[in-house]
Amino acid sequence: MGPLSPNSTYLLLDAATPTTQVGLLHEGAFTAFSSTDEAPLASLFTQAQSLMKEHNLGLESLSGLIYCQGPGSILGVRLTLMAIRTWKRTHPHLQCYTYNSLALGSALVSENHTSEAFTFIAPGRQQRWHTLNNSQQKEIPADALGSLTGPIYTLPQRKKSFCLPTDTHIIDYDLASHAKLFSKEGLLTLTDAPETFNQTEATYKTWKPDRHR
Repeated sequence: MGPLSPNSTYLLLDAATPTTQVGLLHEGAFTAFSSTDEAPLASLFTQAQSLMKEHNLGLESLSGLIYCQGPGSILGVRLTLMAIRTWKRTHPHLQCYTYNSLALGSALVSENHTSEAFTFIAPGRQQRWHTLNNSQQKEIPADALGSLTGPIYTLPQRKKSFCLPTDTHIIDYDLASHAKLFSKEGLLTLTDAPETFNQTEATYKTWKPDRHR
């Protein structure tokens, strides 16, 4: 069993892919669900408000919030984080649970596609890639993607400026029919300080002014 409390309702937000997904999760099932390909800036808050209004719920009626911290769409993940932090600030009783798209994507692959060993990948910063293989999560440079063995899977992405390895499978990241995955042991993490996914800290070069002579 996962960490969610029985007989409790949680609001789930996931904007890590081109489809923004919002659901009300209760006892391992979605009692309401909304998905749209509209940009999350225009849809995320509206989806959440509409679902709660339809079911006569307010934030005060929820037990907690669940959100995807990435990796994925930077804008979508940051907007989700902004919503989570705002609602947590105004309703301190809300528990906050997070999951990353590598772990959830891998769980979807295991459930729907294959029982053989595979690697799940997602683009990171500075030409690097996040990978998850056999529960081992790490970050590798783009030129190391070619050394990966076995099937490779990834999420749908908004941005198309990166090159996927040959024969990479893009999964159907539709959460509506996979509510029970959120009861999977180890997928969700309870947090008091919601953040975006960050496998490694960003590194920056120190700028030193040159004196003109």
